[in-house]
Amino acid sequence: MDDEINHDSLPRFWAGALTITTLCTQYSAVLMSSQTNPKAFWDDREVSALLTYLFEHKSETEGVGNFKDTVWTGAISRIAPLLTQGPVKTTKMCQTKWTAVHCHCLYSKSI
Repeated sequence: MDDEINHDSLPRFWAGALTITTLCTQYSAVLMSSQTNPKAFWDDREVSALLTYLFEHKSETEGVGNFKDTVWTGAISRIAPLLTQGPVKTTKMCQTKWTAVHCHCLYSKSI
């Protein structure tokens, strides 16, 4: 009879259904996270203004290149008029750019 269920293949069926459901859930999470965290676009003028501002306020660090929150707020104000593309820069975006540039410079000096 064609309507009979092969009980030996049920575990594989449920494992496949669970795998597909898990993949769909993970894909949805990735899509949602990419929409809530837009990527920063930095042009050369913005990077230069950020680095200049941080250099001018280097005495306001909290050790090992970590700047106080007021410095990051000031940096955002300094670079805001230079925005040409992408979202308005946040404190986190500025800190990430500083870390990338700072680490690159340190690495380049050690070579």
